[in-house]
Amino acid sequence: MSLLVRVGGKAVTLDDSALVGIGGEGRVFRAAGCAFKIYHPIDAALSQAVRDAQVRARALTFDKIRAFPKLPSEVIAPVEIVTSSRGEPLGFTMPLVVDGVEAARLAQRRYRDGVVSQSAVVASFARLAEIIARVHAANVVVGDLNDGNVLFVAGDPRIIDADSMQVGPYPCVVGHERYLDPMLYGVDLAKAPAFTRGSDWYAFAVMLFSSLLFVHPYAGSHASYKTVLRRAEARHSALRADVIYPKAAVRPETLTDAMLAWFSSVFDFGGRDAPPAAIFAARFTTCACGTEHARACCPTCTTKVSMPVTIHAGGLQVTRIATATGTILAAVVHANLKYLVETHAHGAEGALVRESGIPLECPARTPEMRAFIAGDTTWLAFGTRVLRFDRGALVATTSTSTWRDEPAFACNAHDAFRTDGDWLVSAVTGRRIGLVLGGQTFFRVGDAVGFGFYRTGEITRYFTFATARGGFFDVALAPLRGRVVAAEVTFDAGHALFTITTEERGRLVAAMHLVAADGTVVASMVGAPEDDVALASVDGKCLAFGVVLVAHEGGLVALKADAGSRTFAPLRAFPEARGHVSDESTLLAGPGGSLYVVRPREILQLSIS
Repeated sequence: MSLLVRVGGKAVTLDDSALVGIGGEGRVFRAAGCAFKIYHPIDAALSQAVRDAQVRARALTFDKIRAFPKLPSEVIAPVEIVTSSRGEPLGFTMPLVVDGVEAARLAQRRYRDGVVSQSAVVASFARLAEIIARVHAANVVVGDLNDGNVLFVAGDPRIIDADSMQVGPYPCVVGHERYLDPMLYGVDLAKAPAFTRGSDWYAFAVMLFSSLLFVHPYAGSHASYKTVLRRAEARHSALRADVIYPKAAVRPETLTDAMLAWFSSVFDFGGRDAPPAAIFAARFTTCACGTEHARACCPTCTTKVSMPVTIHAGGLQVTRIATATGTILAAVVHANLKYLVETHAHGAEGALVRESGIPLECPARTPEMRAFIAGDTTWLAFGTRVLRFDRGALVATTSTSTWRDEPAFACNAHDAFRTDGDWLVSAVTGRRIGLVLGGQTFFRVGDAVGFGFYRTGEITRYFTFATARGGFFDVALAPLRGRVVAAEVTFDAGHALFTITTEERGRLVAAMHLVAADGTVVASMVGAPEDDVALASVDGKCLAFGVVLVAHEGGLVALKADAGSRTFAPLRAFPEARGHVSDESTLLAGPGGSLYVVRPREILQLSIS
């Protein structure tokens, strides 16, 4: 699909091959050395009153763009208005950001562990704080500040989606609910300018807290406040002693007193001051136990407990299978458990070693590197470059495209898959599986079944395929709306469990779908992430033993798909697994009805009688 537009008196053609991303407001293309943001058309199916309101709102947006002040160069602000051939405003141009990484990545342990230090995160956020202060000095408020509209380019921040900023009389009409100042809950953001400098610093504090501790400041569980939003309203943060702190998160005790004091002032006492310089003066070190901390003594070593094998009430047996001084980068069950760990045992900092003890002769790990296991073969993807290792030795190099900033690549026990232009192909034999959209396709594979999707314009195509034969089966799911935050798939012999979280106009929507190999949708669940533990995260799920197993802070829950109603029903809870699993764990079906739980630095085997 292509679109002919005009900018600066010149005609420019935008097509899907130049599509950078799709969000709730529009699509972003790369063309003529800059980025083009084109707003979605107003839906003709809406009522006349709603359409009229959206037309007025769109007109105000273009008035705001025309009135935009000079802002720091790190703010990716509108440059020129883009029109149709008839002169109708469609969007605007802006500087192109190359190799930007969403701030959301810094709050993901799997992305950061061992390669992006806490000190590097603090330094990046110190620069971001300087940029926000300069934006405020220009009498502009960011407003919808969140981890999706801040990018880091080699650690240097860029603020995007600047057209949503609050400029003079023009309000910021949207706020991401997990970053929105609780003082603005229930406020009509479109009615008048409502954001403040303080609300920007609140959102900044949420991002920094999440990036340092891998958890939202109102995460965890509390008997009286059941959701993140209710806890935020009550000013009852995860730092409070009566909150059950998520086990998967970094302990707050690793931060300095200055950091903890500022976070507590913001999240527990309603403070909205800019961050003090003292929090950016923190100096982190890495203990021999692997804990990165900014304390005189490591807070982990003093509380560490050995747990080789433990029997718990309820018949739960927990066995530690593997540990890593770095990070467990990948784990699968291909006949038996196979994994790749980062370790210091072979004398080289950050050596990558398979479960057999064989190290990989590979380049240094980077934040963008992703690891994949196919039996005894290991694949490492560095962006679009993919390396194949057999018994530790590099034996082949290939390429693939990316989806967002992740390599479009996947493995099962027998094969590996990549994209070659607009084809999904075998990375081993070159066999073509089916036509996709290069650079816009997400996919995963199990041993027998694969699942994927791509978006073009307002259309989303979902598909399944037989990994051994190829050819696609279409899946009848609703088109995606807004920005994709995260997506994941887990498989059994004949099904794919697809989980996705999207964000539109500041609200998160989560969905989980069980899809048969022939594309039939067996069961679905859609709602806000806090509606059900099954929707809280795209991770922490497994198709095993004929049920869907879901990990959360309270233990494990088994769900059964009801093909008649096409819904999921609770089958059994396993609270005895509490403390050993979280919604960030990777779950793998093990032998004899056991379950492997893959955590950042260890793999556990749970056997429940």
